[in-house]
Amino acid sequence: GACSVIWEMEQWSIVKQTGIYFLIVSAVMMPIAYLLYWMEHSIAGFLGYLGIFVLIFAVIWISQFLLWKKNVDKMNACIGKARDGL
Repeated sequence: GACSVIWEMEQWSIVKQTGIYFLIVSAVMMPIAYLLYWMEHSIAGFLGYLGIFVLIFAVIWISQFLLWKKNVDKMNACIGKARDGL
């Protein structure tokens, strides 16, 4: 939860924010997954878990990005209407 502050770094690009957030979350989750036996203790188990983790991360990130893009587009449309009405 503490690494969510990364999304408040307005001077960073979305790519940089996403990359750093992903690295931190991965660095936390991989050892936990290994210690709690959420993955096989092998290279194949690690790579399989990592692949699933990346896939889930990407699906969530893309869905959130599209949702916020839609919201921003709506706000811009409202601003455009208000500006045209002046």
